[in-house]
Amino acid sequence: MNTAGKTRLSSTCLPGRRMSPSSVPMISATSQFSGSPENRLRLFAGLVVLALGTIMAPVASAQTVLLRGNNADPNTLDPHRAQSIYEMNILIDIFLPLTMYGADGVAVPGAAEEWSISEDLRTYTFSLRPGLRWSDEVELTAYDFEYSFRRLFDPTTASAIAYIFFVIENSEQVFRGEKPADALGVRALDDRTLEISLVEPAMYLPQLLAHPSAAALPRHVIEEHRRNWTRPGNIVSSGAFVLSEWRTQEKVVLEKNPYFFNAEQVRLDRVEFLPITDMESALRRFRAGELDINWGFPPQKIEWLRENLPSETHTFPQLSLYYLSLNLKADVLKDPRVRNALSMAIDRRLIGDKFSKLGNPPAYGLVLPGTRNYGEVAKPEWSSWPMEKRRAHARDLLVEAGYGPDS
Repeated sequence: MNTAGKTRLSSTCLPGRRMSPSSVPMISATSQFSGSPENRLRLFAGLVVLALGTIMAPVASAQTVLLRGNNADPNTLDPHRAQSIYEMNILIDIFLPLTMYGADGVAVPGAAEEWSISEDLRTYTFSLRPGLRWSDEVELTAYDFEYSFRRLFDPTTASAIAYIFFVIENSEQVFRGEKPADALGVRALDDRTLEISLVEPAMYLPQLLAHPSAAALPRHVIEEHRRNWTRPGNIVSSGAFVLSEWRTQEKVVLEKNPYFFNAEQVRLDRVEFLPITDMESALRRFRAGELDINWGFPPQKIEWLRENLPSETHTFPQLSLYYLSLNLKADVLKDPRVRNALSMAIDRRLIGDKFSKLGNPPAYGLVLPGTRNYGEVAKPEWSSWPMEKRRAHARDLLVEAGYGPDS
């Protein structure tokens, strides 16, 4: 197994996302703004808190516009139905969850200005910021969050992402249609207070709630426009930006939301997400000045980029994993000795250093180093052995299982 990941960046002024422990490719233009490094670091979230030294491109219209490569066109901008990282990149800028990620990966206040935890660690009480509004000036309250969580787990929504929140009390039963929506462990106590009850303690909940699918959604807009509620002109937002244009396979355009709670700190007037699936094309457009930033670049170009565009090329960590999935119905793979031998024989470090060329650290389980509140990640004893010893032991296991040279 090898840890790997992809850039996740937010164009808002809030703290952005940083995950670990794998190296991730990104290209970005250098900052065109003057002023002290401290002032530049306030420009916007996902980039600056990671000290990437990026990116604002003033244009002739006197607006500040970010041109961002996004790898693919979104299938939907409904946070409960979105699945791809390319959709999440946009949704992070449109909707404000209860929490956001700080530069160190710790959850910081988003729509909630503070929260408390019960003694048994199973009940979280969130206090919303005063004066929150949707981009159409309608008041945003804790009841919007209550409605949104019920919609997330509603069987008719058929959300493919709802399962990550099954730690919420009765969420799985509501999702399966076994209990009514009002049994869900999410309750608005008043306009500014939201209570979330859990099946068991989950110290990662504040980090989890930073996911766009946990943001409040505008009930008044959804009930009026139904499945068309995410179209430009219909959709309203709570984040730093609001959707103004969506041309399929061309671009998604976001405009600054003047009713965002921290709008005065947002330095961008507009963000344009350009769906460029081919990394070679993205690199060419970046070098031509048609992109300010792009998620990813051709892996085979990493050495050239580091030599020729060192200040524009950045790799940084994200919690992500590549792994091989085995068919345990196959007779040969039912024997744990065979599976262990295969795992021993894979040179994870070689794959990370030579194949991806990004130095992805090896992983020996599904829980990775850097997972917050997890403690030390267990590794098999053989993980520290030299490859020659590991392969010799793997051969012994295969012989023991009946798969030697003569079998």
